[in-house]
Amino acid sequence: VSGLPAFSRSEPILPWFFDHLHDDPIALRACSLTCSAWVSLARLHLFWTADLTCQRLCVRFLVLLDSTLDAEDYKSTFLGEFVQVLRLPTFSLDKRMKNSGRRYEMVCRICRRLPNLRVLVVERFDWPHFIEHLCPDEDTVDIGDLLASVFAFPRLEQLRMRTLSYAIPGDVLQLISTFPNLSSLELVRLVGRARGGDDPPSTAISCGELRAAIRLQELIVDKWSSSIPSLRDLLENLFKPPFELRLRKLHWKTGDPDEDLVTDVRGVEEKVLTKLLYGANETLEELTLSLARDGQYAIIVYSDPPALIMTISYHTGWLGQPELPISGHRSLRKLALIFRFPRNGLVRWPSVPGFISRIHSDALRELNLQFMSLWDSFHWDCVDWDSMADALIILHRRHPSILFTFRFSFYISHRPMPVAVAPLKERLRRALEKGTRVVAFREGLGLDYVYNPSKPGVLDSDCGVIFSTRTEL
Repeated sequence: VSGLPAFSRSEPILPWFFDHLHDDPIALRACSLTCSAWVSLARLHLFWTADLTCQRLCVRFLVLLDSTLDAEDYKSTFLGEFVQVLRLPTFSLDKRMKNSGRRYEMVCRICRRLPNLRVLVVERFDWPHFIEHLCPDEDTVDIGDLLASVFAFPRLEQLRMRTLSYAIPGDVLQLISTFPNLSSLELVRLVGRARGGDDPPSTAISCGELRAAIRLQELIVDKWSSSIPSLRDLLENLFKPPFELRLRKLHWKTGDPDEDLVTDVRGVEEKVLTKLLYGANETLEELTLSLARDGQYAIIVYSDPPALIMTISYHTGWLGQPELPISGHRSLRKLALIFRFPRNGLVRWPSVPGFISRIHSDALRELNLQFMSLWDSFHWDCVDWDSMADALIILHRRHPSILFTFRFSFYISHRPMPVAVAPLKERLRRALEKGTRVVAFREGLGLDYVYNPSKPGVLDSDCGVIFSTRTEL
């Protein structure tokens, strides 16, 4: 058949055929009715993802699981065996609601029927009230054992924790340490508090209780949308047993610099990021940094009667710190730097050219620089472009095949979008004359409204790409 890849006689064509129909449920249902030998392959794709957005879907899914579990040949027909991705529901589990107990039991029954789950998405899940149902008497029960009894997913590889609030930091850490084969962890929009003096220590399951250490290979941290106390204990405990960091991918989104001046004066999160980079010196292949500012001004006011004394000092940004271990990452293949512009004021990143010129990885193949200006103007003074051209020339000499990508993202409004390609070409002329490969993207962004099932009548807004143009300089 024209267009199909060449298969050897020993390689079956059916798995490839059903992979091609992965997002076509009508065709998959037809295939399952055509041949009994195709039923398992069709069901694997039909029930690959269980997206439980509301109570009605939970009830229907649980009835379906129970009906196949009670069948005589359940070992071959049980649908729970095929589910690979689970998104937990977003409904309330508050005990003050008369059906909260039923909802809690329904979530537990569904989770206990998915033995082959590989991806768990915990987004807008009512975690505090779930813990109240799970562990009504916190002093006498080991919450780790209870979590393991509900989330019994020995094959789980990815845990996505998004838009989650919690009261006791140790509970979330216990959930993370429940999965022995976990390799990817995402922490986005976490809201909580730091561990207080009355809280139990934030500890995970000890190494003696696990067959092997939990080796994390991918870590996504969004400090911008999370509260600093909610991340501090989690991140610091990832350096302790039973976790063993072997990071190949690291995505770090910095927080609001104005907020950090108050809540993170000592730069705890930057120290954690530096420690993560040191630990992944030999393994890191992809690094993405989303930055709000390079350096920042700190205003310190203290009393010296009869007057107040104010001092203003400038703190060099994290990128400009000479002790950064970026030059020692020999396996780094892809580096992405995302620069976020505020609504008002001019922001500069003077340390960027020096940062990228210190990269000595033999595997480096791609460098992406994205400028996200959510308004209808762009300040070219944000970067020293002469130094940027010198940095590109240095990297090109070390890696002649490297591709440099510049992406300019603007909000679509009634005003014309700023011109980006021609000014960029003029500022990188010296680098282009040396033969560097540079590609520029100009993107139009717009608000994308998404239905939030946990808040009926309320739409979540997010920024999405409306159109994009690509130009090779």
